Amino acid sequence: MDINKSLFHSGDKFGLPIGNLSSQMAANYYMNEIDHFVASIPGVRYGRFVDDAYLVSQNKQLLLSIVPQLRERLAKINVTLHPKKFYIQHYTKGVAFIGSVIKRERIYISNRIVHNTFNNIRKANAIPDEERADYAEHFIAQLNSYLGFMRHCNAYGIRRNVARAVDLGWYKYLYFTDDFSKVVLNNKYNRREQIKRQLRRKHRNGHTLF
Repeated sequence: MDINKSLFHSGDKFGLPIGNLSSQMAANYYMNEIDHFVASIPGVRYGRFVDDAYLVSQNKQLLLSIVPQLRERLAKINVTLHPKKFYIQHYTKGVAFIGSVIKRERIYISNRIVHNTFNNIRKANAIPDEERADYAEHFIAQLNSYLGFMRHCNAYGIRRNVARAVDLGWYKYLYFTDDFSKVVLNNKYNRREQIKRQLRRKHRNGHTLF
């Protein structure tokens, strides 16, 4: 696990939950000046989502000249470019952005996302049958998170392989939609549905709900 992405390793009064709307909004306010600076440079296409950003230009030297200016401006707000996640390459190799690799005619899911998906499936498959009912909702949330990424990429074959990789014993608790884009918990094991059924039974038997 990347400790930089865990609140347990953040200093006191530092950090926000990743994926939380407040963290996304805070990043937009925090990076507003940087966004305007880069977007105003002629000949450069720029995009950013929270801490993931890209710059595209036909002029390689222009991109190289922007880097030190960008580092200087980021330093003023105590932000640095990740030394292992900053790179320049030809557009034909694609642009890595938010868990995908964007090319001219196709969008591929990143190898990291694919690896993490199947790694989590292997861990879930190793859970004993008698413990799966309690873990089912968590497992489905994990799968849907990864499938949500893949749904926006050319990854139908990978989604199908995800369904095949899930141990058959899990299909007692869940099922995949026809296009393998989502996993659904069977109502029998859905706690919300169980509560709804209990309330409906009480209502039919003449009990007051409130």
